[in-house]
Amino acid sequence: MSFVGKLLVVLQVVLSVCFMAFAGAVFATHTNWKQENAATQAKLDSKTSQMTALQNRYEQLDAETEKLTAELEKERDTLVAEVQNLTNENNQYKARQNDHENHANVAQEQTRIALKHAESRTNEAVTLRKENKQITDSRHEELKERLRLEVALTAEKEKTALLNETLKNQLRDIAQLKSALRRAGLSDTPGPIAQAPPQDVDGRVKRVKKNRRGTVDLVEVNIGSDDGLIKGHTLTVYRGGKYLGELRIVETSTDMAVAEVLSTAKIGLIQEGDNVTTKL
Repeated sequence: MSFVGKLLVVLQVVLSVCFMAFAGAVFATHTNWKQENAATQAKLDSKTSQMTALQNRYEQLDAETEKLTAELEKERDTLVAEVQNLTNENNQYKARQNDHENHANVAQEQTRIALKHAESRTNEAVTLRKENKQITDSRHEELKERLRLEVALTAEKEKTALLNETLKNQLRDIAQLKSALRRAGLSDTPGPIAQAPPQDVDGRVKRVKKNRRGTVDLVEVNIGSDDGLIKGHTLTVYRGGKYLGELRIVETSTDMAVAEVLSTAKIGLIQEGDNVTTKL
């Protein structure tokens, strides 16, 4: 029941109570019933008119209430639809928020992995810098050693050039002496020497000198007086275990000697790099 209906019911109850009170008063005072009846009828008519007015007002209010109720229901439906839309939007927002959180977690994990890789790269860079420094230091040392060796090589070349010049002069002197001996009718082959060559002296052929016929007549070896060799000592030449010939020392210095070829094998000529020894 609506508020207006309740109001009318209460109004009817009040009117009924008033009417009963009025009847009781009439009965109690014993007044003129006709006059009183007329007055009461007038009042009743007035109350009926009021009741009719109230009934009309009630119907008007009821109509307005129904209209208002319809409007409120329409607004309620609109609000329900808006609430539903807001709920859907809220759910979508939560879904997007969850997606953003997932993306943020993925990005955080990727960032952690990237930082780990960056740390690894940094460690590798530090290691590479250390290795590069070691390589650079090693190259500097190698360059220093190379420079030292180049200086030593230059000195050796100068020494070798001087020795070559000395060797040429000595060979020229030897050739002149041999020619003078042959012209005098003397043998240019020296006799046996009293001192035997030292044992276990090995070396290599550094250079050979060929005559006009293309055969080797003089050989330079890399062993000399520091190894116990003197003029007249003999050396055996071999290559890979094969005998190539015999040499005789004609000139020595501290670390080299010049020898003439006494005999050669038929398997090949004496060449630079062949082995020489006093063992055989």
